[in-house]
Amino acid sequence: MKTLQSFKLPKNYLDLINFKLEKLEGFYLFSNSDIYEFLTNSDVFSIGFKKEKSQGYFYGLDLATLRRDLFNKLPKEIRLHVIKQKCDFLEFKKVLPGFDVDFNLLEDVIDIGMGHGVYKLSFNNDKCIVIKETDSVFPEFFNGLLKILDFPYIKTVSLQKNRVKWTVCEYLNGNHLTHYLSQNIVDVNLIKHLAKHACIGDVFGRGDRHFENYLIYNSIVYPLDISYLFFPDNETWVDRYIKGGQAEFSVMLAIP
Repeated sequence: MKTLQSFKLPKNYLDLINFKLEKLEGFYLFSNSDIYEFLTNSDVFSIGFKKEKSQGYFYGLDLATLRRDLFNKLPKEIRLHVIKQKCDFLEFKKVLPGFDVDFNLLEDVIDIGMGHGVYKLSFNNDKCIVIKETDSVFPEFFNGLLKILDFPYIKTVSLQKNRVKWTVCEYLNGNHLTHYLSQNIVDVNLIKHLAKHACIGDVFGRGDRHFENYLIYNSIVYPLDISYLFFPDNETWVDRYIKGGQAEFSVMLAIP
């Protein structure tokens, strides 16, 4: 593809995010070669933060937005080409029954992830799905558990190729809890939903339960990014989010 071969990411994209990354412990800077590898190598699925693993380093939504922009600021033609190549490599077209999507009708794609690429694919029949690389089958397992418990859940399937796992799920056009709280008054209904998820999260050791990992859609709470279950010493992780005002309990305390 000529446009891809000749395309160069504007230098200020990397300068801006690297300026912020330099100030964070455990994070490494992005390079042009990182971007080029992502654009040209079909089995490199996302542009993710380069950081020391399993250290619990926190970063904000502003920094996540800058990381997303490494992909989202690309011309639409290139975004579509890159994702189609990766989806072809992973043979997603053959393994997505029940989602009613046709990759020939793919209209747009954007990165909606936090620490690494999570892609919302929009089709011109008004269908949308989300694809992300994962380390486990926890998302499918947890949503299946919610279904058994008669909780609202997001339809999710797990896929694997070359020992790498992905999840594909339906897209719900809601708001992350962070944005929802900035626009709405906390009510008893929301408190009840979050209390249930706090309980099930504690019982099953669900980590990484910050506000960006909850979606509010039609006044119902849906958990997102189920990356950690049965997590050792999960109480410590939850306590850190509580102290940072980013846990379900932080919202629950808002109403006397």
